[in-house]
Amino acid sequence: MLILNLGVPRSGTVLVHNIIRNILDNFSVPYVSVNTNEAKTEEFLADCDFQSQHILLHAHSMGPNMRRVIKEGKNVVAFFNYRDPRDVLVSLMHLHDHSFEDALKMTDASFVYLLEALKIGRFMFIPYRHLIRAQEAFVFMIGQRFGSVIDLATVSRITAMTSVDKHRAEMERVRDASPAEDDIKVLNNRHRKLKESATSLINDRHIQSGKIGRWRLELTPEQQAVATARFERVIKRLGFEPLEEGDGDGSGKEAEPAGSRQAAAAGKI
Repeated sequence: MLILNLGVPRSGTVLVHNIIRNILDNFSVPYVSVNTNEAKTEEFLADCDFQSQHILLHAHSMGPNMRRVIKEGKNVVAFFNYRDPRDVLVSLMHLHDHSFEDALKMTDASFVYLLEALKIGRFMFIPYRHLIRAQEAFVFMIGQRFGSVIDLATVSRITAMTSVDKHRAEMERVRDASPAEDDIKVLNNRHRKLKESATSLINDRHIQSGKIGRWRLELTPEQQAVATARFERVIKRLGFEPLEEGDGDGSGKEAEPAGSRQAAAAGKI
């Protein structure tokens, strides 16, 4: 089986990764965990054998080989996380010290994949706001995607093992760990070096505020306007609040997205 743990960066993909890991471990299912960038993901998918083994693949992109295996749907279970693009933008700025402009481009590119995924279907789509509000329910529903009804005591245990407190403790472990430790990878981007666990995929700045609507607090009014205009299509398609809704004064008030009111008709990082 190929388990695709995909989604927009900073939208809970690592949380879902660790929920899946714990579900597989609970049932003593052996698996190989793979975390790659786009080029290596495509190379890996060109030759991987997921008919005779279980592979858990975490990625933020969808190239031709990825789209092919999803559309074929043979022994594939796929998840796709997403979040308000303006909150993704802010989170990327803090995670990697990106400028507003660079983070804007990265966020824009990541939502291209989400729009492709919506056309393909075959995914369990996971909105960040619902995941962090009802994590226990998502543990249960993710388990069902593997054909299993997990008993509620186990659901509660997995939820506790993947809680914000547990992930914050893991972040602190990673931050303080020696790069020589087997589990620790040192990665480089244009702005900084970061340490990441090869097992949990949690890095040294992973846990931030997790606040829904943090863009109203942390972007300037000018940046808010630019980001809202840039992501207008996605904001409307997914029902996130437009710029004029909510307080509009940077207080970070959480408004209910229009999409949640229309869902019936339309079918902490």
